[in-house]
Amino acid sequence: MNGKYLSDFFQLIDYGDGDYDVNIDIQPHYLNLIKTGCVSGKTSFVKNILSKAYKDILLLIDTRTGADQLKKEMCGFDITVMTYAEYALLVKNHPEDDRWEYGSCTIICDEFHNLINFSKWDNNEIHKFAKELLFKRFFMNECTVIALSATPEVIFYEYKSLVHEIKIDGEVMHYETQLVDYYDNLYDILRQIKKGQKGVIYIPRITQIIKAEEYLKRQGIKTA
Repeated sequence: MNGKYLSDFFQLIDYGDGDYDVNIDIQPHYLNLIKTGCVSGKTSFVKNILSKAYKDILLLIDTRTGADQLKKEMCGFDITVMTYAEYALLVKNHPEDDRWEYGSCTIICDEFHNLINFSKWDNNEIHKFAKELLFKRFFMNECTVIALSATPEVIFYEYKSLVHEIKIDGEVMHYETQLVDYYDNLYDILRQIKKGQKGVIYIPRITQIIKAEEYLKRQGIKTA
């Protein structure tokens, strides 16, 4: 791994009366984007930096599993955690409960590139609505939107004129790729896994994850 943790790049200013500010280059009317990925300390950055500078934060993430984990980690902080789909459904069905539509509110979008990708799937109206909602929020300056993404290329490619990249003077902590193994069949890779090995496999679809998990369990390999 290389670089510094995300919190190391931002300084909190304590005014001594319970108010804080942070030296982060936020621009109104733009999607404020920070390029950062796994092991960069995103959770600590949100809890220890952003939550002190901004009140009543809404933290959005792409998966239910991720949201459940973040809810545990954000317990005790003024941070509400939802998936993108949950927030879209809240606004659609219970707009009276949406308190993140005003200029003083902050929405943090983790893995924002996945929302863009999800919104392109056929018959996925709820993620399309979530994307349109968030773009309206920052474009109309209804609230501040900060996006976090490890692979922001799709965001820049499609929405460059709407993105303000928050520059970081240095390299954020990240995993380094030691080996890239290309394959045509996922099971060609799974067959190479031996008992006792530890690692992470990224599979984009739930149905494929379930099949891969069942296969590995039959080989006596524990999965989560």
